[in-house]
Amino acid sequence: MSSIRLDENVTAPATPATGKSIIYPKSDGLWYSKDDAGAETSLGGNVDLTADVTGTLPVANGGTGVATTTAYAVLCGGTTSTAALQSIAGVGTSGQVLTSNGAGALPTFQSVSGTGDVVGPASATDSNFAAFDTTTGKLIKDSTVSAASFATPSNSLKLDQTSAQTITTNSPIFGVLTASELVATDASKKLQSLAVATYPSLTEITYVKGVTSAIQTQLGAKQATITFGTGVETALGVNIGSAGAPVLFNGALGTPSSGTLTNATGLPISGLTASTSTAIGVGTVELGHASDTTVSRSAAGVIAVEGVVIPSISSTNTLTNKRITQRVVTTTDNATAVIDIDSTDVYELSAIANATTFTVTGTPTDGQKLIVRYKDAGASKGLTWTFLTAIGITLPSTTTISKWGYVGCIYNAAATAWHGVAVTTEA
Repeated sequence: MSSIRLDENVTAPATPATGKSIIYPKSDGLWYSKDDAGAETSLGGNVDLTADVTGTLPVANGGTGVATTTAYAVLCGGTTSTAALQSIAGVGTSGQVLTSNGAGALPTFQSVSGTGDVVGPASATDSNFAAFDTTTGKLIKDSTVSAASFATPSNSLKLDQTSAQTITTNSPIFGVLTASELVATDASKKLQSLAVATYPSLTEITYVKGVTSAIQTQLGAKQATITFGTGVETALGVNIGSAGAPVLFNGALGTPSSGTLTNATGLPISGLTASTSTAIGVGTVELGHASDTTVSRSAAGVIAVEGVVIPSISSTNTLTNKRITQRVVTTTDNATAVIDIDSTDVYELSAIANATTFTVTGTPTDGQKLIVRYKDAGASKGLTWTFLTAIGITLPSTTTISKWGYVGCIYNAAATAWHGVAVTTEA
């Protein structure tokens, strides 16, 4: 016998004899069995996942391995090829992108860092430099200047030139030379400026302008006999130390009616004359006529008291155990909060009753820091940060009712922008 033919039954056959069972197909395309008690059982066909399956369907069997998932969350593979699928944490916020955190970690939604809206031309010449177009700082254009043109400039002067060369009018020949100083060659036969600290200045050179022969020859031709001027010979005849006498080396000054002091010692304090132009040179000054408050010179432009340097506005001293009091500006509510960063380190709104827009005014410095702290008046209010670019954070768009919130900011001069770098809210 090569085959058995079974015809479909519209209805189940009669109950078989005791100890027997029957297998038969029906018109629905499924196989059934009936035992000697008359009980009919389906032997196969399509599986109803709702009625015929309980529990979770494993990944190996085509399922997910989990009973529930996070609404709108992205599904990722499990920790192994057959482990249950995983939902990433959260669904992110508008504008965030899904970012890989490397092997062995689920990706997360993160804010895109960096901004910019530079717009260039539809085409440009290869290797040409780009230049700003107008003054917005957002448009660029082809400068028509190529990088190759800087490799062999036509208007530069070469020290080792082998042919004639043109120098552009009103352009410096050498940027390394100092203006208005004499020029000479160094040991390598290269041009250098002669510093006026060691060599004559142009003004000093003019002193010998018009000399027609050697200066030493001209000095040697001067008269050898001194001719005294009016009153000089008489003054020389006055006894040393008397009024009207000249001051000689190691001689006593006496009591002249006028004169210029040079290297004088023992001058009483009452002998000093007030002047707005004459300088007094001393080694140290004992304030209060006491030895415990000695003012001295530490270095050029640097003053010390009892040997301790006094910092100045332009010095770079390190301050130890000193406190810098923050400039705090406070108010209760201001719907158009304009922060003057020239006079503010901490800006506070303590009872916000309106939707608030934060802006800044003033001239910031690179690395300058600003803290904005705020609390509403008992009802949540909207917040808009027009002057901030968020860096690794999400700026708060509303207040948390009756809770203090903080936003930390720092100015980036390279980006010409205030960056929001920290956000926190009272628990």
